[in-house]
Amino acid sequence: MGWGLFIYSVCLFSDTTTPPAWSRPALDALLALNIDIGMDVISIRLEMWNWGIGLKEEFVGVRYRNFWAWFWVVVSFSITLRLLRALLYGRTRKWLPPIGAIFGGIAGVLVTK
Repeated sequence: MGWGLFIYSVCLFSDTTTPPAWSRPALDALLALNIDIGMDVISIRLEMWNWGIGLKEEFVGVRYRNFWAWFWVVVSFSITLRLLRALLYGRTRKWLPPIGAIFGGIAGVLVTK
């Protein structure tokens, strides 16, 4: 749930900025990665999770592929959310784009894996 809130929040934030619409999914992903990097640095030291490598390995004990996967989750989610919003603009089913974006995010990870 926490990550869903982060991703949706960065999407809402980028909606209020001025970059072109085509670049917003990448902006969303980079903003979410900043949150992830901050969380991982603290959480791994608090032993909330362990990647099975030392703190001096890869990036402070977090595998690089974790960041790669989160980048694609957010990009996929953001693209799907924005496309569904555009397709369903003005319709009564406003809950459909966020639900569809969850499946888009999962599909994005599965395709890039």
